[in-house]
Amino acid sequence: MAIAHDEQQQEKLESSKIRINAKGGGRKPILTPKEEIGLCLFYLRQMPTFEILGIQFGISKTEANDTFQKWLRIFRKILPASLDNLASIHLFIVVFDSCDRPPQICDRGC
Repeated sequence: MAIAHDEQQQEKLESSKIRINAKGGGRKPILTPKEEIGLCLFYLRQMPTFEILGIQFGISKTEANDTFQKWLRIFRKILPASLDNLASIHLFIVVFDSCDRPPQICDRGC
């Protein structure tokens, strides 16, 4: 759903663009849309600096920040209004992420 929304935005942007260079020219993207979504979700879950995020995904910190901001805007548009703020999205990611591993219990009085 998010990828389809992104593709629609790209098509809309391309149709209104005045071209100087031939279509398809320029630098090819480093990350696939799935990897970009993974980057965004990883940031929301772990909250690393964008420099560390860029190192993890093999891109610059500026590219990591731009990618995160792009997908965060898309998530805010397609998710229900109750999940519109970042805290709710972060909680959703934590709940979703916690389903695939057993809970960690600290028996040392943490």
